[in-house]
Amino acid sequence: MRSTVPEPAISPPPTTQSHLLFLDVLRGVAIFSVFVFHCFFHAFPLTSKKLPLMWGWIGVPIFFVVSGFCIHLSHSRSKENGYKEFYVRRFFRIWPPYAVALIFFALIFPMNRVDFQSSQGSFDFIYHILLIQNLDINYYYGINGSFWSIAIEAQLYLLYPLLLWLVLKLGWNKALLLVLLIETALNANIFYHIHPMLQWMGPMPFRYWFSWAIGAKLAADWLAKRPSFFNHAIHRIWPALFIASCYVPKLELFSFSFAALSTATIIGHLLSRPLIYSSMTARPLFAHLQWAGMISYSFYLLHEPFVIWLPGLMGGPHSSHMFRFFLGLLLWPVLLGLAYIFFQIIEMPSITLGKRILKTINPKKTPQVSSQEP
Repeated sequence: MRSTVPEPAISPPPTTQSHLLFLDVLRGVAIFSVFVFHCFFHAFPLTSKKLPLMWGWIGVPIFFVVSGFCIHLSHSRSKENGYKEFYVRRFFRIWPPYAVALIFFALIFPMNRVDFQSSQGSFDFIYHILLIQNLDINYYYGINGSFWSIAIEAQLYLLYPLLLWLVLKLGWNKALLLVLLIETALNANIFYHIHPMLQWMGPMPFRYWFSWAIGAKLAADWLAKRPSFFNHAIHRIWPALFIASCYVPKLELFSFSFAALSTATIIGHLLSRPLIYSSMTARPLFAHLQWAGMISYSFYLLHEPFVIWLPGLMGGPHSSHMFRFFLGLLLWPVLLGLAYIFFQIIEMPSITLGKRILKTINPKKTPQVSSQEP
């Protein structure tokens, strides 16, 4: 039975509508979660996935939901005809920094250096530079293990026009139901091997389509100033279901979706209550997370190989697992500094170049390439 509790309408933020500060805070939470997960996972590789420190991978669904929200918000505001400008923005937002990081790890970084004399190494690099490494299990975690989600993200951009077409034909609710069924079927096949065709589609972005699309739905609701799809009381159950999925084997296939739904619930809650997040950055912890979120893409591109390599190098081959874990955690400020430098000399110039190219495509229009977009 549908609840009779009225859903609060989505209110505009008290600050500039072009930059929602709490999204950077969420990105900061996401990147710190992923960082702690990698520190723990590489120090204790055989640890049970049921330990809370192993839940840090939830940073990825957080990134996906925030990405879907920002992409749809930006594209809807741009009033573009077609997708040429959209893909120019997306390209210069993610690919040049990614390519620089890829080349650094493939050619320079000692632990990840690629052997181009072998076909395996050459194909590893080619698949990565084309952002299709997720399509072959041999290269899925090659060069830099974190890069798999960048490939998924780029492919979700390619699916964005298809998502909007489905929304146009079916409406948001039915379109989301369809992509949910696709995502669930592919995740179920990973666990239960339902059909060979689904197995073939498993590494493709469809497996994360719903988790990304719900962010776009949130943006659509917010722009239309209508009640949030995820602000209904029933949606508060998702965090509990996520925790349950970490312990109940039959629910494990829904873990990613539950984490994404939990993120959507938080975003919907914050959008409808602007006074909550208007004072966030006045607190030191939130201010730090906002800053980390601002440079989170650069941090994500760089951090994992260092988290693996430096604790092992500093601790030696016989150091304890706990010692390596804490050494990894101590890299947080160091990697933030490195990410900030990368953000300033690589990521921001790439965004600026994208703006210039957009200006040549449409001289009468002010390009809208934001550092907040994923």
